[in-house]
Amino acid sequence: MCCCGSCLTATVSPPDLDFNELSPGKQPPPLEKESQTASCFLTAIVNQKERETDSELQFLSSVLLRCSRMGVLMVQRVLLAVALLLIFALTLFVGLWFGLTADDATPPAECVRCFVRFNPTLGQCDEELGEVDEDDCCQNPQYGYQAADGVCHSCGPPLWSPWSPWSQCNVLCGDGVMQRTRKCYGAGECENATDALQIQPCSGSCCDGCVRCFAQFNPTLGQCDEELGEVDEDDCCQNPQYGYQAADGVCRSCGPPLWSPWSPWSQCNVLCGDGVMQRTRKCYGAGECENAADALQIQPCSGSCCDAQGWGLWLAWSSCSVTCGGGGVRRRERVCSGPPECRSACSGPSEETETCPTHSTCPVHGVWSSWSCWSQCSGSCINDQSDDVIVPSRKRHRSCSKPAPSSDTVPPGNRCPGDDVQVQDCSELPNCPGETMSKSGWSSWGECSSSCIPQGHTPVRTRYGSCSNPAPSSSPPGRHCEGVDRQTETCDHLPHCPVDGVWGSWSSFSSCPVTCGVGLQESIRLCDSPAPKHGGRSCTGERRQTNICTTNVHCPVDGMWSQWSEWNPCTHPYSGKSINCQQIGGKQTRERECLHRAHNGSICSGDALTESRVCYDVNRCYVKGTWEGWESWSLCSPTCGEKSRRFRRRYCKPDYSSYRSTIRGFPAAFFGTPQADCGLPPDGGKKVEVQPCVNAPSCP
Repeated sequence: MCCCGSCLTATVSPPDLDFNELSPGKQPPPLEKESQTASCFLTAIVNQKERETDSELQFLSSVLLRCSRMGVLMVQRVLLAVALLLIFALTLFVGLWFGLTADDATPPAECVRCFVRFNPTLGQCDEELGEVDEDDCCQNPQYGYQAADGVCHSCGPPLWSPWSPWSQCNVLCGDGVMQRTRKCYGAGECENATDALQIQPCSGSCCDGCVRCFAQFNPTLGQCDEELGEVDEDDCCQNPQYGYQAADGVCRSCGPPLWSPWSPWSQCNVLCGDGVMQRTRKCYGAGECENAADALQIQPCSGSCCDAQGWGLWLAWSSCSVTCGGGGVRRRERVCSGPPECRSACSGPSEETETCPTHSTCPVHGVWSSWSCWSQCSGSCINDQSDDVIVPSRKRHRSCSKPAPSSDTVPPGNRCPGDDVQVQDCSELPNCPGETMSKSGWSSWGECSSSCIPQGHTPVRTRYGSCSNPAPSSSPPGRHCEGVDRQTETCDHLPHCPVDGVWGSWSSFSSCPVTCGVGLQESIRLCDSPAPKHGGRSCTGERRQTNICTTNVHCPVDGMWSQWSEWNPCTHPYSGKSINCQQIGGKQTRERECLHRAHNGSICSGDALTESRVCYDVNRCYVKGTWEGWESWSLCSPTCGEKSRRFRRRYCKPDYSSYRSTIRGFPAAFFGTPQADCGLPPDGGKKVEVQPCVNAPSCP
């Protein structure tokens, strides 16, 4: 055997020629035989290999030029030989190179999670078999696999998923588009590969301004609840129980105007001395509430925090939140002394933070890569004839490289715990032919076909018998061993494989749940195809999807009673004449209205639009009276500014002892404000007291 051109140079000894000295103007030495022609080209090859600088094209051109007188036929033959020689040398070089570097350059193949089924509608895998090589898994085109990215892929030929539902219109008002998509699953490219997205025109229906519509409005908190979605404000407010949120983020009621309850009284607006506290209420609904200006009330108060000490001293700084790297912070706190009502004496933050740089780089601890697939077994059968049974083995590898531990930090990063190689006996192999059987006559049981019991399948394992203890003779012919030479059994002792949950199909949308206004249809899906079992992962994503339905029918608006009017004057019950300052029983009435009823809503509960009572008209009538202490203080008025005041009066109780207490059997009421004469106040004081409301809020 000879390698490359060594045997050629041994067969033909070319003369010493310096082709560097040859040029088109010089004549080559005379050559008399074809061997000399071959020598010309072989010498050129040798010189070319020594220089290793000229390209193959330059080299061939040089040969043609320098050996042009050797004869056309001979040149063609030699050129063919040279070309074959170069191809052979290049192929050998590449093969040797990849052979030397294959172990270092080729990373071990990583296994994939193999599944029995792939659902092209949902793009999901089902019924996991275990981890195998991707090529092994995809020998069945019905299977699917999940690689390290967690995405499920189909093993089958390329196939489009069904089209998704059409999206909502991409504009709220005017002309827009809606779209739907599909995905290509499988190995290769689907037909019409660019046809994965379709769009069609649509018109936005919220030209008057869409709002976020809610099924409930809480007038106590002024909050919306149970969002339905974005619809036109008029459509949302076809139901007076609903609320909506416009672009300003404020929640509003769709119902008639209604006052919220009064808020609790605020704390005193001064820490020490005279101040005011206040309470507010809000009007919700479409329109204006009765007494629209009565949304704020204030009353005097006295601050009780005259001895408040405010903030205490700052506590010590905490330790830095990190010990290496950057981004660390440390904190310190201070405490506000005094009761809760005095907390306003402490202005500013209760906590301070600042960055705390460190002077070392954090170590990077090593993390193992995924295991490679198992290698082939080191042998094809089990040798149990010798004293030591030789069982072939297989290996798989992993590397501490995701990431690798740092070596340039103090301290260095931790190495990955455990081994980077796993070795497993190939005990499922049969005994080698011609060798004696094991004691039982059977090989050891092989590995189970799966490391766990997948849903719907039971793994099995196999062992083999060899008719070799002794083997049947050939002359004279002996009988072959009776029975089977292969046994299988189920691996019932294994744990069940985790079964990840897979969503079932979406149900049809429910019918519209309302007969007026807008409602919310829903479609649900269950995590039952299959349901998660044996520690498998639950389904991710939404269980419920909704769609707004519009009836274009306004809901009934029930009536609401207005406040009672003031009592009408007390007059004679029959003639209607004035009975002022007379001890004659009269009658008076007051009214209310059933407001806001619309769209066939219910009338106000109760049928009393008017209320009446028996009375005496004592308005501005002179009567004797007795002092009965002070009336309650009024609220501050106006509710802002330096002129805010409140007042109270001494109560002069009129003496109605000369009047009958009942009129026609009903308790009598005294209408109006009499001019009661109680004389001078018992202590000589004032009849009316006025008090300024100090520190009232400034008027806007």
